[in-house]
Parts: sequence; C-alpha cells; structure tokens
Amino acid sequence: MKTKIYLRIAKTDKGRTSVAASVRPNYEPLMCAKPHNVKLALPTLSFAVEFEVPDELFKQAESVVATINLTKEKAVICGKVAQA
Repeated sequence: MKTKIYLRIAKTDKGRTSVAASVRPNYEPLMCAKPHNVKLALPTLSFAVEFEVPDELFKQAESVVATINLTKEKAVICGKVAQA
C-alpha cells in the first residue's frame, strides 16, 4: 500500500503533546480547551509523510519501523499560542 499521511503536532501550554493525523491536508492549528470553554490555538507543526507499506506489516501494528528527524527548513508553523 502506498499512501500519504498528513500530520499535525503541537505542544500544549502544560508541555504535553497533541497530535492529529489524516489522509487529507489540514493546516488549521490544533486547539487547546481552557476554562470557561475558551479555546486557544497551539503552535502547530504540519507536514506530510509518504508511506509505502507491505501488507504483511499490518500484522505488527505496534512495531516501530522508522524514526523521522525533521529540520527547521522543512517545517511549517501554522498557528500561534493566543495570549491570555
């Protein structure tokens, strides 16, 4: 199977990681819920990864098969943290 996966990764104000993945691009920043139902945009890294996966790997879904290191030149920030 050959497919492209679009990933969005953000760091919350508490230092946790928020992740979203899709087969369609989405350049909206990830959001963080705050008290009183206020949502804040998080600084979000958005990128695509192409995969060519042999069918037999689907039987080992929990195995790490690759590590990806990103460079600043390839990264696009699509949001900023809203000021409180």
